[in-house]
Amino acid sequence: MSDECVEYGWKRDNGQVHVLKIAAGWYGRLRDGSKTCEVRRHDRDFQVGDAIRFTDDKEDDLLAPSVWVITHILPFAHVPGFPGAAGWCVLSLREVQE
Repeated sequence: MSDECVEYGWKRDNGQVHVLKIAAGWYGRLRDGSKTCEVRRHDRDFQVGDAIRFTDDKEDDLLAPSVWVITHILPFAHVPGFPGAAGWCVLSLREVQE
């Protein structure tokens, strides 16, 4: 495990790891750094420091041996002008190589 994992509070033995589906095109943007966040339903107990592993939304195969760590969570309920978006959040992510 890299020092970055520990820096963001993710430890393989006791951290929460979420497995989420994502379209390959959006995942490519995460990998190349042009996308640094993900909009998701806030239907899980996402916490800063949790890890995310992404699977292909069509095949359920893990996409690359990468772990993404949540560095910030912005619930839409806190964003003015989005009253109908309660239950959604923006997850700021940082890739950590295993």
